[in-house]
Amino acid sequence: MVTGGGLNTNTFVSSGVYLYESGPISNTTWRGTMRNTTSSSFSITVRAICANAS
Repeated sequence: MVTGGGLNTNTFVSSGVYLYESGPISNTTWRGTMRNTTSSSFSITVRAICANAS
């Protein structure tokens, strides 16, 4: 079961990049979305923190 999560990037862009969404979309999935209005491309990493549900 997803208990938390988030997203990050190691690329610094001072403006034009916005966090759009970060949150659970099911018990087993975390979604992270960023909006990029710049001409730069970069990667993001989305992580989910999970625990066994008994």
